Amino acid sequence: MHAVSDERIRIRQRGAVMTATLCRGDVGNGIDRLLADSLVAWADRVVADAKAGRLRVAVLRNEGFGFCVGGDLVHFTSVANMAAELNYVAGSIHEAIKILVTAPVPIVTVVDGVAAGGGVGLALVGDIVIGSPATKFKMAYTGVGLSPDCGGSWFLTQRVGLGRALEMTLTNRTVGVDEAERTGLVGPVSDSNAGIDQTVDQVTALLASMSRESLATTKRLIRSSMTTDLFAHLDVEAHNISRLGATPDGLEGVRVFSEKRPPVFEDSVGAERR
Repeated sequence: MHAVSDERIRIRQRGAVMTATLCRGDVGNGIDRLLADSLVAWADRVVADAKAGRLRVAVLRNEGFGFCVGGDLVHFTSVANMAAELNYVAGSIHEAIKILVTAPVPIVTVVDGVAAGGGVGLALVGDIVIGSPATKFKMAYTGVGLSPDCGGSWFLTQRVGLGRALEMTLTNRTVGVDEAERTGLVGPVSDSNAGIDQTVDQVTALLASMSRESLATTKRLIRSSMTTDLFAHLDVEAHNISRLGATPDGLEGVRVFSEKRPPVFEDSVGAERR
């Protein structure tokens, strides 16, 4: 049974926004067994709270100099069987990533510092990835004789394309925030390290004001588009837009165009009775 360790992840709920902060900042939030287990438990909690209507947006961010530098190599070299430990930790992180990618709420990751190794995949699991002037990405695997995990090779290729993903990963070079924003790894980017909280608040407040089912369906459509045939995808789009058009929120969203007012969705934060 996975559980969240306060020594690895600190969770705060404010309204319908849940923020999980990686709090192993002294070692760049390096991933060990305890952090891996905590991420699975947090991902499970995100889905459970979303289905119960207690959660609209989930945020994953960091304290310290690194968002996540990947695996804690000191931890792995201290165990009797490194291969077995790598398998356990990677498998646990992969389980958390699968849960977050399919979660029915937007996942926002805040990369305030370096994301390296497995931290790249963890950062890019975000439906929205917020950057800061300190943001850096480094795949790191070829530098230590290993290969990508945590979805890094998949997420990176989907975001920047095959050629650039190969070049970044094989050469192991560091990508700064300007290139990260230009190539679609992050966006939006805070104009200062101090202003990142304001950027996070703006993004999460906007998402929380929207229709929950509209966001969940849109996320699902865009995520599935990477592996779905166009003709089949068109059929799924037609089904979903007609389904949402019959809901109170869908009717409200269309109605406001003629009434010239902002929409007030029934299932959004701060929604009023109509």
